[in-house]
Amino acid sequence: MKYIKDYLGLEIPIWMQSRKNLFLFFLFDFILFILIKTDLFIRIMTKESILITFLLSLFWCLSSYIIGKYSYFKNKVYLISKIFNLIKSNFFALTFIYLLEKVIVIYFPSFTPFSRDKIILLGLISFFLQFFKLFIYKLINKKQILYLSGSDDEINYFENLTREFPVIKNFKLIKFAENISNEFGKITVIIFNQNEKYKKIHKTYPDLEIDKFNPFRWCEKYLNRIPSNYLTSEIYNKTDWIIDTDNFQWRLKRLGDISISVFMIIFSFPLIIVCSFLIWIEDRGPIFYSQIRTGVNGKEFKLTKLRTMKHKAEITGPVWATKHDKRITKIGAFLRRTRIDELPQLLSVLLGDMSLIGPRPERPEIEITLKENIPHYELRNLIKPGLSGWAQVNYPYGASIKDSEIKLSYELFYIRNQSFLLDILIFFKTIKLIINMKGSVPKNNDN
Repeated sequence: MKYIKDYLGLEIPIWMQSRKNLFLFFLFDFILFILIKTDLFIRIMTKESILITFLLSLFWCLSSYIIGKYSYFKNKVYLISKIFNLIKSNFFALTFIYLLEKVIVIYFPSFTPFSRDKIILLGLISFFLQFFKLFIYKLINKKQILYLSGSDDEINYFENLTREFPVIKNFKLIKFAENISNEFGKITVIIFNQNEKYKKIHKTYPDLEIDKFNPFRWCEKYLNRIPSNYLTSEIYNKTDWIIDTDNFQWRLKRLGDISISVFMIIFSFPLIIVCSFLIWIEDRGPIFYSQIRTGVNGKEFKLTKLRTMKHKAEITGPVWATKHDKRITKIGAFLRRTRIDELPQLLSVLLGDMSLIGPRPERPEIEITLKENIPHYELRNLIKPGLSGWAQVNYPYGASIKDSEIKLSYELFYIRNQSFLLDILIFFKTIKLIINMKGSVPKNNDN
């Protein structure tokens, strides 16, 4: 990534820097599919076949990503489980392409589908590349030292954050009082307060390549989130958070909101009708459930969902859902896991109260408590709330103040780094969560 910036003058987005391996494997599968499909470009193809092959290759890669073939596995996962997941993901991706080709041949008889030998070859080569990935990560990722300079409380808080650092990035965490090792040749210095210790490191270890970070920038680059505790007067400037929503990027986002929400409303209408009938059958209660939520700049609006809880479940007042919430109906549990209950919110997107991508809108009653306990919580309301967001695809359902604080850190990252490409990544990560039915159950309920 450094060479791209130095020689091509391109600044790679922070969220993309940590996903370079994902893009690499995605590109490899894309090219591999085309090469095997076209006999290494020897066979003469029509323009129609070339276009279909290109689209099929794209679908192959997207389905592989959604099923989880490109995901890394933490060291604590047994090797046999890793192999099983790779076999499973390849099988489902190949099955999807096989069935898709059968449909295409019906409408384009001239198109030649994969032969049995070719589709097996595609699966085997892709599998062994992913299998090889399990062993090369430790070799190609140099160990990184985090050298801390700060108070004990600051260092302890930072140490807790580093536990989220991907296991594949093997690193050693040391403090200033310990000896610095030369074995890695590179050191990342985390400075909480500017002092003479940083200069001392340069003098003592002149041959070390040193990257200097404050904790705010390190978390943004490596964790892709910004803890609100780090928005101190030294590194936090309110002018950095001024959002210009009247530019091309945000206009494009609004155009996407309108066009996609219209398509999804039409496409999902029959599904909503069926689910509405099932909700009514279970307890004869109302089908829809409306709440007041906080929108952009604190403006309140009415949000409508398919009802997933028993009628009058919140008669005593609003509370967070729990992991095994008895208020949730049987059909409601399924609707939550599949996110089908969120579909009526597409009307709020169409009306402009929400966006497809953004922080999830919170209830005003709960926001009062969160603002009292979480620094800079109000920053999340600088942009429109969304159906899905960076926090939703990176952290499970929030059901406590602690969860809300962590989710806010992801939302702050999104506000600072919002782009069309990041929205696309969130869109596909959302599809991945929906298909795998993950992220809709509270992680814990500790305040």
